[in-house]
Amino acid sequence: MNNADHSFYILAYHESPFIEECINSLLHQTIKSDIFISTSTPSEFLEKLSLKHNIPLIINSKREGIAGDWSFAYNSARTDYITLAHQDDVYLPEYSATNLQALMDCPDSLIAFSNYIELRGNQEMKMTFNIFVKILLLRIFFLFRNTLRHKTVKRLFLSFGNPISCPGVTYNKKNIGPFDFSRDLDINLDWNAWLDFSQRNGAFVYIKKKLFLHRVHEDAESMKGMSDERRLREDKMMLEKIWPKGMHQIMSAFYSFSRKGW
Repeated sequence: MNNADHSFYILAYHESPFIEECINSLLHQTIKSDIFISTSTPSEFLEKLSLKHNIPLIINSKREGIAGDWSFAYNSARTDYITLAHQDDVYLPEYSATNLQALMDCPDSLIAFSNYIELRGNQEMKMTFNIFVKILLLRIFFLFRNTLRHKTVKRLFLSFGNPISCPGVTYNKKNIGPFDFSRDLDINLDWNAWLDFSQRNGAFVYIKKKLFLHRVHEDAESMKGMSDERRLREDKMMLEKIWPKGMHQIMSAFYSFSRKGW
């Protein structure tokens, strides 16, 4: 079955050893969507993958960092719904069908996001404090519902960290419109985007089923951010934006502690 309203844009960077696994998972969805490889680092490696799988390769000629790459892919989409697929991750066969149904069942939806399995390399990660906090936030805020609409509640949901895993998000472009991710951030640009969306009219839709595998490895940008302290700086920036002076220092200390489980 083909779906003309949804597209996957694979955010490709250099030569990921996992990208072909990602591509194959998108090709084997129960509902077929348009698939593109989007990159600002074109290479023979990506060209061969594009030809092999008959997937268009679109090139962002402006090298403006991660935010520029995400914005380029998002704004390139001509479908009502778009998923910015991460090259290291694997999407289970029901991912697109489930997310799209959730969005279409909620006409004022902004984003739909699902539960997931976190991998360290190829092994499922054990429970860490950071994962525990994410699970707790999701269970509290979505205990008896699958949507958040009130602006204050959406913001509160995002005030204790970022419980939304960006690779699993499907965006409703009809309701969001054109959008640019913040170029001031490399690690928390997704969290910042959710905060922006939280102050708009519309719903966050959560799917409790695990629909993708999110891979954490040493070469991932999030892990590099941990080692060079970008994560620490950007967490502080976000918490200062959310919490009043004094309170954000307490939250920063708590959030820094939670990251030790990575």
